[in-house]
Amino acid sequence: MSYLEYINDGVRGSDGISGNHGDSGSGYGGSGSHGSHGLPGQRGTNAGTINTSIFSDPHGNIVLQSNFGANEFSGGFQKTDAMTMGNPSNYLVLSAHGGDGGRGGDGGRGGDGAQGYPGRDATRYSAGSDGGPGGDGGDGGDGGDGGSSGSGANINVACREGDMDLLMILKQKIGDTLAGTPGSPGIGGRGGSGGSGGYGGSSYSWTEERYYTDSEGNRCSTTESFSNPGGYNGPSGSSGGSGKTGHSGNSGRDGNFSISVQMDAGNVIHYSSPYDLSVEKIEYNDTVGYEVIEPGSEVNLLVTHKNVGGMPTPSKQNIYAYIDDNKWVICPVANRVPLKKYLAAGSKTELSRPILFQIQNYRQVYPLPREAFTAPGTMEHQALVERVGQTFARVHKSAHSFVVEYPVQASIIKGLDSIVLGDESPILYSVWNKSKLSIGLDSTNGPSRVLFTTIRVSPNAQGGTLRLTPQDFILRDQNGRIYDNPEVGLHANVPNVPGGGLNFFTNTFQFTGTGLKPYTRVLLESTLFLGHIKDMANAQAIQSRPFEVQLSEGYNNSHQADLLLVTNNQTEFAEVNAWRQLASDLGLKVAVWNVNLYKDFNLAHKKMDGLSLLDEFVGKTIVFLNNTFVRDERRYDSIIFTRTLELFSAAKFRGIHTLIYGNRGFDIDNELIPAVSNDKIVSASYFKSIEEYTRACKRRILQGPGSALPLPATSTPTFSAVVIMDKKQRYIGIHSTIHTMCIYSHHHDVYPSETIYLDHFSISDLTEDTFHLNLTKLDKKFHFKKVTDKKVLEKVTTLEARLNCSTDLQVLKERLRGLDSPAINSVGNDTVKEGLLDMRKGDRGSSSYVKRFIVFNAADRTISKVDVNGKDVQQAKTKKIYSLNRFSITIGNHFGSETSKDVSTTFQIVTPDKIIYLRAKSTEQRDEWIASVSTLPTVEVTNVYRDPSMQLKLSASHTNLSPDRTKTPLPSANAMTEYYPINIIPINERFIFTKPKPKDLEEKAIKLSKKLRNRFPNQRNVIVYDARPNKIDKFAMYYMGTLEVHRSLDTTTSHIIQVKIDQDAAIHDPSSVLSYPTVYNMLKTLDFAHKLKSLDDKGFRTNLLVKKDLYLDTYDLCSLTLLSIISDIAEEQYHFRESKWRDKFSSEKIYSFLRTLQLIKNYKFAPQSSTGIETPLADVIIEIGLHLSIMKSCYTTLADKILPNRRGKAVNQASNKLWWEIVMIHICGFDVEKAEKTSKVDAVMKKAVKERMAAKLAAWEAYAVAAQPAHVHGYRFDEKKKVVKNKEAVIEWYRKPHFSNSIVDSMATPELVLTKEKFQQKTVAPRPNQVEESRSTFNNDSERKDFINKMLMDKLGAKSELLESQKLQVQELSNIQPSAQLFPRDLPPLNW
Repeated sequence: MSYLEYINDGVRGSDGISGNHGDSGSGYGGSGSHGSHGLPGQRGTNAGTINTSIFSDPHGNIVLQSNFGANEFSGGFQKTDAMTMGNPSNYLVLSAHGGDGGRGGDGGRGGDGAQGYPGRDATRYSAGSDGGPGGDGGDGGDGGDGGSSGSGANINVACREGDMDLLMILKQKIGDTLAGTPGSPGIGGRGGSGGSGGYGGSSYSWTEERYYTDSEGNRCSTTESFSNPGGYNGPSGSSGGSGKTGHSGNSGRDGNFSISVQMDAGNVIHYSSPYDLSVEKIEYNDTVGYEVIEPGSEVNLLVTHKNVGGMPTPSKQNIYAYIDDNKWVICPVANRVPLKKYLAAGSKTELSRPILFQIQNYRQVYPLPREAFTAPGTMEHQALVERVGQTFARVHKSAHSFVVEYPVQASIIKGLDSIVLGDESPILYSVWNKSKLSIGLDSTNGPSRVLFTTIRVSPNAQGGTLRLTPQDFILRDQNGRIYDNPEVGLHANVPNVPGGGLNFFTNTFQFTGTGLKPYTRVLLESTLFLGHIKDMANAQAIQSRPFEVQLSEGYNNSHQADLLLVTNNQTEFAEVNAWRQLASDLGLKVAVWNVNLYKDFNLAHKKMDGLSLLDEFVGKTIVFLNNTFVRDERRYDSIIFTRTLELFSAAKFRGIHTLIYGNRGFDIDNELIPAVSNDKIVSASYFKSIEEYTRACKRRILQGPGSALPLPATSTPTFSAVVIMDKKQRYIGIHSTIHTMCIYSHHHDVYPSETIYLDHFSISDLTEDTFHLNLTKLDKKFHFKKVTDKKVLEKVTTLEARLNCSTDLQVLKERLRGLDSPAINSVGNDTVKEGLLDMRKGDRGSSSYVKRFIVFNAADRTISKVDVNGKDVQQAKTKKIYSLNRFSITIGNHFGSETSKDVSTTFQIVTPDKIIYLRAKSTEQRDEWIASVSTLPTVEVTNVYRDPSMQLKLSASHTNLSPDRTKTPLPSANAMTEYYPINIIPINERFIFTKPKPKDLEEKAIKLSKKLRNRFPNQRNVIVYDARPNKIDKFAMYYMGTLEVHRSLDTTTSHIIQVKIDQDAAIHDPSSVLSYPTVYNMLKTLDFAHKLKSLDDKGFRTNLLVKKDLYLDTYDLCSLTLLSIISDIAEEQYHFRESKWRDKFSSEKIYSFLRTLQLIKNYKFAPQSSTGIETPLADVIIEIGLHLSIMKSCYTTLADKILPNRRGKAVNQASNKLWWEIVMIHICGFDVEKAEKTSKVDAVMKKAVKERMAAKLAAWEAYAVAAQPAHVHGYRFDEKKKVVKNKEAVIEWYRKPHFSNSIVDSMATPELVLTKEKFQQKTVAPRPNQVEESRSTFNNDSERKDFINKMLMDKLGAKSELLESQKLQVQELSNIQPSAQLFPRDLPPLNW
C-alpha cells in the first residue's frame, strides 16, 4: 500500500433547532405573540491522539506501528501497516483535527398584530366614529449560540536516526492538529408587523325639499343637500422588536505535531516539522569557457541548496542533486552529486563539485536558418533521497531557463537591392563572436576552431531573365579586383575573431549582361561554417543569409510621360510590360520610379534637374504597385513609402489621380482626413459665426493669404497695445507675418470687431500722444490716441507676457513702421485700365445693374468705382475703392446670379469681403477687362462646386475642349500654392438654466456638416469640434469652443482608387494587369476629360467604334471607357441629389456645375463623315443619354414630381437641358453658342433620338436581366415576366460595377465629425526625405572603398579605427580547395 491516511478527527456538533414563529393577533386589535428562541448548537468532540512509529525491516519494507487515542465516540486502538521501500509514490497523511461546533438555531419571527375594529358609519342623525387601533406585532425570538469546537489532538511521528530518510513519505508536510471551527450563532427572529388601524365609519349625505312663496305669490320648492362626516382610520399597531443574534461558539485547543528521532547515542530529539530543501542559487558555464551553450556542448552546474524545513536532513542516507533529462538536456546518473549530510534547519550548502550535463547534439540541415539558431532550454532541478527514492517538490519547482545557440552568427547582408546596369551593389555582412573566447584556427585565447564564410550566386533568377550565365555579372573585392570565376562562389576564412568582436565580409556585385531583362532578380546567399564543439576541425554549416539584387530601370521622363508607374524590388519584367501595353492602349506614355532603387517615394522631392514629380505629373496619373517588397529579409507593403496625405495633396493641389494596385496597408478613409503635420503650410481663417461662414462659402472666396485674417485675441500676436482708436478704447493685435491688425473690444474676445490688412499704409504724427494710420490705397484713415486711464494702465501690466502688450504709442508706431511689405505687392505691373461698365448694386438682393466708371490699378492692386450721371460725368464724391490682394474672376452666371440673361458679357471679381458684379457691352469688352485684371496673380482658383485642381487637370490632359462658357473660373496667373486652409468658428451661446456640455457642440458640428453637404454637394468637409466651455461676462453667455472646417477631396469625381488584390502573385500577373477589371479601374482613375479623350482617340479617330444596339454588353476598351464615363456621370448625379430639398440651389446654377455633362457638351470629338443620328458618335451620345435617363428614373420619387423646391426636380431640369444641348452639338452639328440659344430641338430629330433610345433601352434591359451573376445590374423578371428594376441596385452598379473589385475615394465614407483630440491623433510626424538619385558607379577604386567603408559604419556598426583590421580576406572557392569538400551535405549544388 503506497497511500495511507491516519485520521482520528473529532465529530462535528449538531446544529441547534430554530425557534417557532409567533401567532398573529386574533379579533380586532389583538397583538401578535412573540417568537420562541433558537436552541444552541452542540459542541464538537475532541480529536484523539496519533502516535506513529516508522522503521525499516530486513525485507525492504517501511513499517508503520500506530496507537490511536480514545475520543468521545470510540475507544483507542492500534494499527500496523507496511509500504514498499523505494516507491516514490509512498505517502502518509496524518490528521487529528477537532470537531466543528454546531450552528445555533435562528429565533422565530414575531406574530403580526390584528387590524383594529372598524368605526361606526354616519347616519342622518349622527357623525361616523373613528376606527380602532391595530394590534402590536410580537417580538422575534433570540438566536441560539453556536456550539464550541472540539480540541485538536497531538500527533507524534517517531523514528530512529538511521531511518530519518523515511520521513520523506510525509511529503514535507505536517499532520493536521488544529482545533475545529466554532459554530456560528443563530440569527434573531424578525419582529412581527403592527396591525393596520380599523377603517373609519363612512360619511352620510341626504337632500330635503323645502317649499316657499315667491314675490309674486307663487308656491315654489327648492332642494337642499346635507351630510354628516365619517370617522378617521385608526392608528396602526407598533412592530415587534427583532430578536438578538446568538454568540459564536468557543474554540477548542490546538494539538501539537512533533517528530521524535532516537539518535544512535541514545538521546531523543524532538522537532516540529520535517526537513525540506529549496534551490537558492545556481552557476553554470560550458566546459570550454565560451559562456555560450551550444548544441553538443557540456555544461558544469553548481547549485546552492537551503534546508527550509524544521529538522536536519538524514545523517545516514545521501541526497543526490541532478537535473532531469529533457529535449535539450542529458544528465547521466553517474553525474549526480551528493549534498552534505545532516544539514541543519536553515543552513545552506554548495555542491562539492559541479553537476556535469550534456546538450543534445544537433546538426543544421538545408535550408539553413536565416536568423542565428536559438532554442530555449530548461534545467529542471531534482534532489533525490537515496533508499526511500523520493524527491523534494520545492526543488523541482525551481526550474531555470537557458538558451541553446552557437557562439558566432552572421548579420543580414547589406547592399543595394536594386541597381541599374553599370551600378555596383556592395555585398557586406559581419561575423560576430558573441562568446568570451576568441574563435578561429589562429585563436589567441581559446581552442583552435575552424570558422569561415562563403557566398554564392544562384544561376536561377526571377522577375525577368530566368537563367544567368557567368558573363552576366561581375564580383569584385573592395579594391576593385575582379574575380575570375564568380559562379564558383567566394570564401573568407575567419582566423581569429576576438570574444565580442566583429569581422566583415566585403565585395561588390555588378550586372554586365546587356541582354538581361530589366527587373531580373539574382539571389546571393552567404553561409557561415563553424567547427563542431566536439570536433573543432570539422566544419558544419550553421547559418545562411539570402540577398536579392534587382536589375532596375532608372527614372526617365524625357518623353513627358502621362503616367508614373511606381515599382519596387519585387516588380517583374512581364508585369511592367503589361502596364506599358495598357497605357499605350489608352494613349498614355509611361515613366517608372522604383522606390527601392531611389530608396524612397516623395512626390515633392526636387530631383537633380530641379523638378519634382509633382511638377512633372500635374493633372496626370500615378499607378502604385502595392505588393510586398523585401528589405533586410522581411517583407513590407510597398505603400509604406508614401507619406501621410501625400496622395491626398497630389490630388488636391496638382490634380494627380492615383491607382493603388494592391489591397494592403492603405486606409483610404484615413487618407481623406486632412490632419496635416507641422511641415505643411496651414492658413487659419476665423469666422464670427456659423452663419457668417456659410454665407462666405456661398457668396465669397474664403479668407487666406493676401487678406486680413481675423484671429482671436487669445492668439499670440507679434505685438499688441491698448489704445483709444477713433474715440473708443480698443485692444489691438499686430500679426506681422500675415500683415494683419486685429481690433478688439477686450483682450479676451474670440473674434475681432475689425481687421486691417497692412500693405499700403502711412503714419501721420499729430502730437506726441496721437497719430493717424492712413490706408493709402483704400483712402481710409484711423485716429489713434494714448490711453491715460490709470486703472487700464495698471491692468495692462498684468497681461500675459506672450501678448507683448503696451500702451506706448511711440512703440506702436515703431512696430508699424518696421513691418515688411507683403510679398504679394511685388507684382512688377503698372497696368491701368478704366472705362464705363455696368455694375450691380451690392452683392445681394438687387439684380439690377447701373452704369459706373471703373478704374483698375495693378500697381495698387485695387479696383474702384465712381458713380456717373446721365451724361456719363463722374461724381467724385461717390468713389469707392476695393482691394484686390486676394481675388478670383468668374464669368457668366455665378455666385447668386440665377438668370441666363447677358451671360456672355457678365463677369465677377470675387474677394473675401465682396463680389463685384460687372457687365460689359460686348464679349470683346468683357475679355479686355478680364485680360487686364488677370495680369495680377489671383491667389487661388475659386469655385466651391468644382475640384480646386480642375483647371490644372484640363490643361494637362488635352486641348479638345471648346471655350468653357459655363462659368468656369479662369486659371490663376501663378502656380497653385499648396496650403491647407482651416476655417475656424468660435461658438458663443446663451444657457440660462443649464451649462454647455461637449455634446451640445458636437450637435452643432453635425448640423454644420449636414448643412455643408446639402449646400455644396460636391464637397467633403471634415468638421472638428473642440469643446472648451467657459463663462463670458454677459448674461448667461458661454463660450462653447470652436468648430474647424477642413476641406477634403471632392466627392463628385474619383481621385484615389485602390484595387483589392491580396496576393502578390496576382499583382505581378500580366494577365491580371490586362484584365478588363484592371482596365476599367485604370480608366476610372483618369480625370473625366481624359476619359473623353481616350474614347475619342481609341474610338472615333481610329474608327474602332461602329454603330450598334448596345456598347456595354462587352468589355472591350471602348466599352469600358464608355462605362467609366457613365460611372462618373452617375457619381456626380448621386451627390448632387443627396439633399432632398433645393436649398436655394436652382436648376440654372446646377446646370452650371454638372461638370461631366458640361465637358461632354464642350468636347470637340473627331469629325464625323456626316451629321445626324446614324454616326457612331451619335450612337454613343444616345447610349450615354439612355443611361442618364435610367439614372433620373431611379432617382426621381413621387415627392420630386408633386412637391415644390425639390432638389431632384432641379437636377433633372438641368440634366435635361444639358443633354439636349449635347444632342444639338454632337448630333445636329450646332456650335456651342447656337445650341445654348436654341430653346427647342427639331421635332423630327427629337423623335428619331427618342426612338433610337427606346431601342437601346429594350436591348439593355434584355441584356441586364439575363446577365450573370443574376440581378447584378439591378434588373429581374417579375411574376408576369415583366422586366422590373431595383433602383438602388441600378445606381450602385453604375457607380461601382460588380467586377471592379476596388475602393473609390468618391464612394468612401470617412468620419466627417471628429473631436479635436481624435483629429490630432491622426496627425503623423513628417518623415524625412530619403530619396537618393546618385548612383553607385565608381570612377576609381578609392571611391569604391570609401563607399563600402561608409556602409560598413552606417549599416553594420563598424568602427573607423578598427575597420581595416576587421575585414576578411576574400578568395574564390576554386583557389582554396574543391568546393565539394566544403559542402558535403549542408548545401545543394548550384548546377551552373
